[in-house]
Amino acid sequence: MVAARCPALCRARGVRAGRTGPPDGRAGGTSGGVTVASERPLVQHADLLAGLPGLEDLHLISQTPGVTPVTGVRLVDLTTEAVDEQQLLVCIAADVASWRLDALIRRSALAGAAGIVLPESTPGPTLASLHIASQLRLPLLAAPPHRILDVVSTLQRLIATPEIERADRVLRCAYRWRDGTSGPENVLADVKRELGTSPVLGDQAQINEFAPDVRTDLEVEQTITRPDGTVIVSHPVPGPSRQWLLIRLDNPPDVLVDQSTTLARLAVLHLRAWFLARRWELEQDHHQQSRLLADLIAEHGAATAEIRRRAAEMGWRLDGWHIGLYFVPPVEPGEAMRDRLAAGLRGVDIPSAVVQRGYAWAGWLTSDDAPVPEFLHRLLTRLRRCRYAMGEDTPLRIGVGRAREGPTGLVASLDEAREVALGVDSRTGGVAATDAVGIHRLVGELLGSSTARDFAQSALAPLAHDTTLLDTLATYLDSGNSVTTTAARLGVHRNTVNARLNRITQTLSIDLADPDVRLAFQLACRALDVPS
Repeated sequence: MVAARCPALCRARGVRAGRTGPPDGRAGGTSGGVTVASERPLVQHADLLAGLPGLEDLHLISQTPGVTPVTGVRLVDLTTEAVDEQQLLVCIAADVASWRLDALIRRSALAGAAGIVLPESTPGPTLASLHIASQLRLPLLAAPPHRILDVVSTLQRLIATPEIERADRVLRCAYRWRDGTSGPENVLADVKRELGTSPVLGDQAQINEFAPDVRTDLEVEQTITRPDGTVIVSHPVPGPSRQWLLIRLDNPPDVLVDQSTTLARLAVLHLRAWFLARRWELEQDHHQQSRLLADLIAEHGAATAEIRRRAAEMGWRLDGWHIGLYFVPPVEPGEAMRDRLAAGLRGVDIPSAVVQRGYAWAGWLTSDDAPVPEFLHRLLTRLRRCRYAMGEDTPLRIGVGRAREGPTGLVASLDEAREVALGVDSRTGGVAATDAVGIHRLVGELLGSSTARDFAQSALAPLAHDTTLLDTLATYLDSGNSVTTTAARLGVHRNTVNARLNRITQTLSIDLADPDVRLAFQLACRALDVPS
């Protein structure tokens, strides 16, 4: 109300003001993207209070600029010892010409008080008191004795203005978002209405472009003040898509920064809940996922703002390092098979989406940093476990692409994974990475040669009519020569596996402790397509 009614007064006295909107939620005028019109003054220093609306009877008696902001008002007498920092001391009745005023001025300045309000009297403060107050830069003000309590009441309202405005903003937004259906566009519009500046919601790449000084690798609230006075309030939105909410304020008062931070926290809470609900809704619609992936691939990874928005709603993260996965089933994929694959991936701790792409499925893993080789080795091991858990009736072929960065890297890695999956031989395990595709191609060509088949038929002839022993031998060799793993895969006891291995070595007259023998018979089993 002060800036609206008496703008000249506020400019002359240097009262700093900031407002987002009146109580009815309407936005005020803006300058440089930030609202500067205010309905209430924001109290800074005691010497600026004299003459403000409601404080016309208050006047400055010491020509001393204040150095401490006013954050509280306290009724005292001249002998008080309890003086706190940033408080405005108000003496209701006192002998202002007494030496006790000199002592109170010294105590107040030492404690960091904002100033002292005295009752008008004759005679007034001595020249010595005024000189001490001037030297210690402690403002002295005076008001008629019968108006002192009215002055105190007005001061308390002025001091509480920031909290009142913050509560107004929070309550208005909480009321608008109460049913949880307000999407990001509505939330951003409400924040803009309250703060007078357009907030930004985006992923790491978008935020780095808008505000490169924000540490998006640290998922914590950040408030950055630039040399030109611009303040960036940034808050991460927890969730798999790694969204950030940014609010830019041009030369704002501290109170507006504080109110923006509070409003951003409320907005983040709502956005997190909305994204979770939206993600669950979209995950039930597999066609939406397929369309989004198809659009991203059609753009060759050049993610538009629309694609980024849809990806955020889906819970997909486009920034970071991606490893593409491609799953090729033996028959046309269906919903039941997809659900089995998704459950199998969760069972081996692979947090990948499963998105249908043609007659196969695509997936990927995302991390902040480039994966180390050990991670790829563990990933291949887990994918083999997942493939085994799918059952013999679903012999998947799985391809793994290279780790690549950003949305363009995601598309490239998916293309690599697709090429590997289409070329991998199920007889070599059915799981291959781009870096090892040459090895699998070599083994596949070797197994398809007539020499390999002739050797296999000859070497395994003694077991040709005993499929149990053949299956046990193939499973044992494909399980890294582990009796425990072999028993688990065959569903029998370890002692049963040991007994079968003894019969195999006796029948074939071989020593399975010899690595060359194990390699030769493993290739022989695969050449004859012995199931393992």
